[in-house]
Amino acid sequence: MPARPRIVGFWLYQWAHTGSIGVTRRLVRQTNGSGRYVCVGGYPKSGTTWISQLVGHVLGLRVPRDNMLPLLRGCVVHHHWGYEPALDRSIYVVRDGRDVMASEFVAMMNAAETLREREGRFGRLSSLERTLLRRRGRNARLQQRFDHVFGPGFDPWDVERNFPRFVEHNLQEPFSEVSDHPWQRHVEDWFRHRRETTVVRYEDMLADPPAALAKSVRDLTGESVKDTAIESAIDRFSFERTAGRPRGTEDRSAFARKGVAGDWTNWFDRETGRLFDEAAGDLLVSLGYAPDRRWFEQRG
Repeated sequence: MPARPRIVGFWLYQWAHTGSIGVTRRLVRQTNGSGRYVCVGGYPKSGTTWISQLVGHVLGLRVPRDNMLPLLRGCVVHHHWGYEPALDRSIYVVRDGRDVMASEFVAMMNAAETLREREGRFGRLSSLERTLLRRRGRNARLQQRFDHVFGPGFDPWDVERNFPRFVEHNLQEPFSEVSDHPWQRHVEDWFRHRRETTVVRYEDMLADPPAALAKSVRDLTGESVKDTAIESAIDRFSFERTAGRPRGTEDRSAFARKGVAGDWTNWFDRETGRLFDEAAGDLLVSLGYAPDRRWFEQRG
């Protein structure tokens, strides 16, 4: 297929996808409290996809992904929206922000490579085609952001150079366009305003999946869940089954990269830790992920 029809088709797909998400969000607001939707949200790369799948399986609800149409039937709505009262009765997933930064960095560097490959496949572009490709839909304006932060033609996998810059800028304005706010503000808004929200820690779900899943569903619905349903969900959506490799085995090209807690220690040096601490140190301590604001001083 010639480049121009492919670019227009790509743009139309992204436009329809973005529009369907907007309509779904309005439907969630309008049906607040009706029980039609079970919302599972959190900042990107916090484990929300996995936990959405677990909750949906236990409750017998669909968990749509990348829907091209608004969600009109009862289902689990997986999202990264900022807090609003319509989402009070929902599940919010929180994860150590340092692990989030590492996982999000890998996702964004993969996106940088994908953008380059896509432009290479389409060949020489007119200014209109380049605008459609870069400035519409999901990942819109990412290339401009990459060029601004890392410089044109940067090496995505020069971690020593790029990761500190990513952390600093991502905590000011998130690279991912599916999030309304940077990590610290996203989490703070939810914790400040939540009234009936069920908070689930990604680390607790990793440490004891049956207990954490049973508690989160019980807190949300007020009802206990059969052990067989819990066990079935955990087996069905285990990392080993869905990723096809043992948990802890990294694949940087995969959506489920590693599936562990504490991997941030392999990414953060003292300077990167200082940058994170300046933006989100108090929150990290208040959530119990660090004993004090001096945690980064121990990094090499």
